[in-house]
Amino acid sequence: MKLNPYAFVLRLLKTAVDNYNLEIVEGVKFIKCEKINDENIVSLEIGGQNINKSYKKIVIATGYNPPDQFKKNLKNVEIYKTYVSVTNKVEDKGYEDLLVWEVKDAYTYFKKTFDNRLMIGGFDEKADTIKDKDVGKRDKDLEKGANSMLVEKYNIETNYSYTALFGISKDNLPYMGIDPENEDIFVICGVGGNGTVYSKIGATMATKWIKGESLDEYETYRLGR
Repeated sequence: MKLNPYAFVLRLLKTAVDNYNLEIVEGVKFIKCEKINDENIVSLEIGGQNINKSYKKIVIATGYNPPDQFKKNLKNVEIYKTYVSVTNKVEDKGYEDLLVWEVKDAYTYFKKTFDNRLMIGGFDEKADTIKDKDVGKRDKDLEKGANSMLVEKYNIETNYSYTALFGISKDNLPYMGIDPENEDIFVICGVGGNGTVYSKIGATMATKWIKGESLDEYETYRLGR
């Protein structure tokens, strides 16, 4: 199965707006959540203005990099930098379209795109910032790594490249659960290479939490572990 993740997410958002009263607000900066006189208050910055809003329950689903307020309960998370190059169009040799991922360190993986390019990634390294000079830094290494896994070599060169940050956890599990300091906050931090799977589990957990159902079977993912 092939999936355009960008188009998929846009379709999900449009469906939620059209059918489930979702309201999307851009340019919002989260400041903090706190209890004031037993009332839950979230402080936001919108358009340069600080705004306080009350809430009954709130879900923080910002991936590997949640607001600072919650990081103290995510001590096993580490931030890494990864490199990706997208090549020129290559000959379609009729091979089954698979994701190829070698098992070594540093590893390389690649997959064909919709228009027969190779998207190649890897050479992850521990870092929490990206610099301009990082873009394209590993293009030749990635090209070489992809060809090393092919019997029939491709004549490839990088047309596009990017560098990105991602998070992993030392125990290879996500952090998903109720904030230990406020039972009305639910945090989803799906780290690692299994984001789609973790997001589905996280959505199920958040739904159960909102309905007041037990989350005992998900204790492995708890915050503050």
